This record gives sequence, structure tokens and C-alpha cells, in this order.
Amino acid sequence: MQNFFYKLVFFLAVFSLSSIALVAQPIKCPFCKGNGKATSYGSCTNCEDWNSEYKKKVACHVCKDERYIYQLRECSNCKKGYIPLDKSPWSCIENFNNAQGFYHLFDRDDFRFEKVDVEVSGKRTIFMYYKDGRAVWAYYQDYSPIMYGKWECKSDRSFLIKWSDGRIIKYGVK
Repeated sequence: MQNFFYKLVFFLAVFSLSSIALVAQPIKCPFCKGNGKATSYGSCTNCEDWNSEYKKKVACHVCKDERYIYQLRECSNCKKGYIPLDKSPWSCIENFNNAQGFYHLFDRDDFRFEKVDVEVSGKRTIFMYYKDGRAVWAYYQDYSPIMYGKWECKSDRSFLIKWSDGRIIKYGVK
């Protein structure tokens, strides 16, 4: 119960900080104090696979026949001592657009899109970015595709799109 309470308090703290955009770096894990290892009480790894007959005959030198010990294990609440920030897969595009003063991304559940200042046949167009890396240049009115491609983040503020016609468009990539 105490572990659940700490996790709940921690979740609320991280959620409130990330929701107001104050979190810039991964957070040090309070459960393992940032070292990535936590002490847990569990089955003795030395004698847990012994059969009952063998356990009666041979004393375990690790747990002293208690069969349970405190062990240093990898912390299950973090990655290498830090709580990873759940970044949006589109964060590199959003960061680039914000830095350049471009349009922000609009949310459409399974994809994000941005308005493009290019018209095709007199119609407004958009770039659609899917979570799985697909990119679509499409008409704004009905989302019908003009061209397909793949997008990928190259850094926190740069990305590129590889279009199906072979062109590669780099945004913030040197």
C-alpha cells in the first residue's frame, strides 16, 4: 500500500509539472534515488530452484534457509535511475515549428497535421504526420493524398521527410 501511495504521489507530481511545461530534464527516480538499483524482498535467487529434498539436506549460505532475502535489483520504476519523460513522437516537429515561428501542429488522434503555404490546383494543402513515421502531403479540404513519404526526427528540433518521388526535405538538419 505504501508503494502504491508513493507511485501515486510521484505520478501526480510529474503530471502536474509536465502539464505546465516546467519539466525540461528527466527526473531522478525517488524509488532508487537515481542509481537504477532498488532493494526488494523476494525469493532467494541462490536456492529458489532447489527441490524440497535438497533444501532439507543443504543449507543455503545466501539466505540462511529463510528462502527470502533483500536483493538489489534493477529498479522497475525507472530507466537507469531517471524517469523518462513521455515525449510526443511529434516533439521534434513541434519544437522546430515553434523555433521558426511556423504553424503549430493540429491534433487528429492518429496523426498531426500542419497547414502548408503551397496550393495545388488552387486548393490549400497540409502535411500529415502519423505516429508510425508515415508522412502525407494532402489536400486540406478532404485529406486526399498528393504524395506519400516517411518522416523521422533527427534531433530535438530537426526532422526530415523522405518523399516517394525521391526528394528529401530537411528541416533544421545540417
